[in-house]
Amino acid sequence: NVSSSLTFSNWYNYLSGHIRNSSNYDAVNLSWGVTSSSSSYSDFTSGSSDFADYSNTKSVFVVSAGNSGAPCTEANFTNCNLLAVDLVLDSSLGDQVIVAGALNSNGTSIATYSNRAGVLKDRFLLANGDTGYDNTAGSDILGTSFAAPRITGAAAILKSKFQNLTGAQAADILLLTADKDINDDGSDDFTGVSDIYGHGELDTSAALSP
Repeated sequence: NVSSSLTFSNWYNYLSGHIRNSSNYDAVNLSWGVTSSSSSYSDFTSGSSDFADYSNTKSVFVVSAGNSGAPCTEANFTNCNLLAVDLVLDSSLGDQVIVAGALNSNGTSIATYSNRAGVLKDRFLLANGDTGYDNTAGSDILGTSFAAPRITGAAAILKSKFQNLTGAQAADILLLTADKDINDDGSDDFTGVSDIYGHGELDTSAALSP
């Protein structure tokens, strides 16, 4: 979380540098975030593209949703990952972006710590956020930062199998083939796109089976 070490005015330079240096990659993982109590959703809807001069169309960019359990609605924007919002709303890069929310350890519900889809729902996808390891204090190591690389890996596999896909096409396939049966009871838990779950749970097998 770069919020603890960078000023809000400097974090964008790090973001831009990472993305611009990743132009030759098919799948880019961004397991980091930034928050600011002074920002609102409207701050991100009035600006021009940050990447208007950027011509990379091959990459899928997967960014973690954040671990504050935040709803990320227009009315309640506190603790949302501003990096994810900035990328999703970018007119040049947004269609190549997936925001990674986390499932609980059983994979049957969204994790309590995971930020919800909210205003990011059109680009939101869930994957397991548990690593299976404990820290030195004996607590599980988990978070949306570990859900994101699972989705990034799926994007890499998809791009490897179908090498003609653009980043936007690959991202859309992963989103549109998501499993909507979150609790695994045999029936979908929502229709369309959910304010909580986005498109649903990553289903790599479905994405690889056009």
